[in-house]
Amino acid sequence: MSNEEFKAAFLTAIRAGGAERERAFVFFETKLADSFKGEPGLQFYEDFLALVEEADPRAMDEARKRFFPLIDQKLFGKKALSAFADALPGYVESRTKEVEVKGMIADFLTGADDLEDNQLYPFVARFLETIEPHLRVSLVVFLLGLVTQKK
Repeated sequence: MSNEEFKAAFLTAIRAGGAERERAFVFFETKLADSFKGEPGLQFYEDFLALVEEADPRAMDEARKRFFPLIDQKLFGKKALSAFADALPGYVESRTKEVEVKGMIADFLTGADDLEDNQLYPFVARFLETIEPHLRVSLVVFLLGLVTQKK
């Protein structure tokens, strides 16, 4: 059986649920348990879960409960801690930007209160130019919500 045929059969069994899914999981637990060991085992586990999710997202909890114990727990902990440490600077930066944006919104609202209606559009346009492009849509939706609440 080729890899593609095996994958297709596995996906079909997971989608079928019940006894078919049970047989597929038992096969992996008994015949491929060693594939979950060591560093390559973590990747195998992630690939396995991706296949399960592709077949039937509802089977994910069962797959995690059955196969997570097969991976090297210490190695997984080290990888998870390393990933957390790698993500922390980005998280801190995003939180800092969030605080900056909230300050800019406060400045905007304070300045906008003093403007006549015909001055508001140019003021908003200048303000939006100071915001990073990916935040503009969210900010416009937020500001529209505030404006409609004021009225």
